Amino acid sequence: MLVLPTPHRHGELGASKIDEGKVCRSPVAGIVTRINVAPGQFIRNGEVVLVAEAMKMENNLTAASAAKVSSVKAKVGDAVKAGQVLIEYE
Repeated sequence: MLVLPTPHRHGELGASKIDEGKVCRSPVAGIVTRINVAPGQFIRNGEVVLVAEAMKMENNLTAASAAKVSSVKAKVGDAVKAGQVLIEYE
């Protein structure tokens, strides 16, 4: 299943000063099963950056645009919440 990260809506999960174009948020609550990127890596539009399992289904999170990975905020095995920032881009 291919899942594009959904943008964080204003007012949701508290006030945010994060540039939403520079983050990848989890669209579902689940477990991180694979991370395909590392800080400093350049990625292309549509590239799978992370895989999260929810309700026994794998969800491929893809890059919305070409970017350089600034940081990875999760590790394999982490339980994540819907809307949680998983990857930040420069």
